[in-house]
Formats: sequence, C-alpha cells, structure tokens
Amino acid sequence: DAFHKFKDLKTGEFKECLRRDVRGILSLYEASHLRLHGEPILEEALSFSRQQLKEYSATNVIEPHLAAHIENALICPLHKSARRIDSWRYISFYAQEESRDETLLRFAKLDFNFVQLMHQNELAFVSRWWRDTGLQEKLLYARDRIVELYFWATGSHYEPHKVVSRIAAAKFAKMVSLVDDTYDAYGTPEELQLFTEAFKRYHENTICFTNGVTGIRTKDLSTI
Repeated sequence: DAFHKFKDLKTGEFKECLRRDVRGILSLYEASHLRLHGEPILEEALSFSRQQLKEYSATNVIEPHLAAHIENALICPLHKSARRIDSWRYISFYAQEESRDETLLRFAKLDFNFVQLMHQNELAFVSRWWRDTGLQEKLLYARDRIVELYFWATGSHYEPHKVVSRIAAAKFAKMVSLVDDTYDAYGTPEELQLFTEAFKRYHENTICFTNGVTGIRTKDLSTI
C-alpha cells in the first residue's frame, strides 16, 4: 500500500515530519477522499490530514491564498466538487503561488475562458429551445429551472467535445422537472391517474388531462 510509507513503523501513527508539509497534507487529504470500503489506512489519512488542515487554517503561519485553498478543500474536496468551478478556484489560488509557471497559468486562463464561452452559448441555445416549446407560458406552475439544469449537466459533461450529451442531458432534466412539478405541485389524483395512463400509452396528441386545464400532451413531451 502506497500510504503505509507515511506511517511510523514504531508508533503506527503518521510520521511527525508530515505535519510540517502543508501542501503534502493537503494532497493527502484530497487523496483520502478516493477511498473505498475496506481501506482503513485511508480513513486514518482522512482523519489525520483533516485535523492538521483545520489547525493550519486557524493560524496565520501560512500564505493567505494557501489558507483560502485549505478552507475551500475542507468544505468541498476535489472529488466532490463541480470540475469547472473548482478549476476557476484553483486558477485563482495558483496565480498567487510564487513558484507559478506563467505560461501554464496563461494557458489555463485561456482554456477556462474558451470553455466558459462555449457553455454560455450552449445555455443560450437551450434557453431558446425551452422558450420555443411554449410550455413555460402554458404551464405557469412549473419552476423555471433551465439555467440550474444546464449547470447540472455540465457537472458530468463539462468537456468541450461532450456538447451533444450536455445539451441532451439539460433538455431531458428539464422535461423530468416539468413532470415532477406536475405530480408534486399541480395535478389532482384523478388528473394524475390519466396523466400516468397517457404516459403508458404515449399516443401522439393524447390529452393528458381531460379537463384541458394544463394542456400537456405527450407530443409536448416528445419535444426533447
């Protein structure tokens, strides 16, 4: 196990010298979040590194940007964060490092801005798609969540070449959200029974609610 080398063979505890390596402790903390069941040494590494980072964060002995990096990691480790948001944060931390590589930093900023512009254009496209469906005007009870759901899609499909899956995921999530709002916040039990049956049949132009109040059709749900 690669992590056993960090432990003192006599005491079984993590080596005392590790406490002086702030960045090393931070890396150990991030690595410990990749643990699986049955890996007790990583459980110990998490407990040890988290305690050390909390102690460092409470003092003024480290650089402000490193302290901010530690505080952010304690709240949201890399393994549990949204990649693009974390990239933006890390760029700001790295820009304050004395040992930074200016060329690398410049390319990182260019890459981030390029991908951000791509995401903004895609969001505009998805927003137009949602507006063109006309469902927002017909179904006033539905939450307007298109920005939120596009952002959700970028969580696992943020790379530039995943544009098709990212847009499809955002559209699908929006339609699921619409159905969820219909069940949770609007339809009566009788209406929802008809709605469910219409889903099962899925005939074109089937009116889901016979009283015509909502106007949802399975054709509308085919918009995606």
